[in-house]
Amino acid sequence: MKTFVTSIFSLAMLAACCLPASTALGGTLEAELDYKVRAIAQYMNTKNYESVSMLPIGGIAAATGTNRVGAVLQDKLSEHGIKLVGTNAPVQLDIEVSLGPKDATLFIEIELKTDRGQKLRDWTGQFDYEVGEEKKKIAVKVESGSTTAKVDHADDVAKILSIPYSNHHLSQTPKKANKQKLQGLNDAYSDPQSYVQKQSHVSSNEEALYEMEIVTTTDHNLATSSYHALSPTIESGFPFYKLNKGDMIGVRLHNNSDHVVAVEVCLDGIGSFHFSSLKNARHYQIQPRSSMLVRGFHQSFDKHTNIHRYKHFQIVNYSNSAWLQAQQSGFASVTESQGSISAHFSRELVLQRSGGGPVPADNDLIGQGKDFVEKAEVKHMKIGPIVETIVARYRKPKRL
Repeated sequence: MKTFVTSIFSLAMLAACCLPASTALGGTLEAELDYKVRAIAQYMNTKNYESVSMLPIGGIAAATGTNRVGAVLQDKLSEHGIKLVGTNAPVQLDIEVSLGPKDATLFIEIELKTDRGQKLRDWTGQFDYEVGEEKKKIAVKVESGSTTAKVDHADDVAKILSIPYSNHHLSQTPKKANKQKLQGLNDAYSDPQSYVQKQSHVSSNEEALYEMEIVTTTDHNLATSSYHALSPTIESGFPFYKLNKGDMIGVRLHNNSDHVVAVEVCLDGIGSFHFSSLKNARHYQIQPRSSMLVRGFHQSFDKHTNIHRYKHFQIVNYSNSAWLQAQQSGFASVTESQGSISAHFSRELVLQRSGGGPVPADNDLIGQGKDFVEKAEVKHMKIGPIVETIVARYRKPKRL
């Protein structure tokens, strides 16, 4: 039986109670963007603006194919009462993500612009806030319509970069471990490495504690036994698959370790729970020495029957793609996220520690296909740091 994990309650098929943000481990994406969105909300209130739209995110985020920044921004805008719309907003957010010169620290520059693309230079000054139970004092500096967030929490950086990465042997000191991971991420970004074993099992290191397979089926009844694995080629450090319109695909995940793991699966930069009624669900839980087949975007959960509804992963026309559906609902678009399939593996936390451009209309992408149901429980799980990221591609981004 599958197990989910959410950050508030749990699914025995889903898993997600995330490790609390810790300033000792670096600035988290959620905290840093929360501070910036507070300043945006304060400015918009003075101008009586109620909604914003987001331009395609540029820089590193676009080159590596991730919507992580946009997803967190969307959540924060909603928390602070700002409507995010696809078009016709008086204010536009223009976001550029860059990599630090020495390690994998990320800098996220946010500019406010008019609907005609002119910078809102009267958004300026220092915005002071008290956050958290400890009333921590935060100062957000804005200069002529622009502010920059610094993210150096390694787990957040790993998800934003979305590159093959593995580091199972870290310092026991959280601060030192975070520094080691940032350096490892920097090296992985410069020279990504992926490994294929048994013709179809993909991993990001030779130990292969965690593996991913891309599978497909032609059975419209979607019998789990009908899925067969595809064999990739390695191109520029990434496993590459040839997928065609109409293909029904799945992601088979293998946990070869002696630990319970939580796995977050993203397709074209869109999380497999993006369309789910379970808003806090992001992960699947996999028991030691076992495997799991993820084959659709989660839609809903009936807590009385433990029945989960999905729409199968299927290669469809761009106009019907999950990527475009997410963008049209206000989700920040990252063009180069198209063509990527990624899995982020985290161990179960036992001991708590503090811790763009235009898109061609004929570009076939992953969409929401045939409906199906599965039975699974919801379970609470405390999730530790990411220990491995596996990334596959079926379209080439600009940097490859």
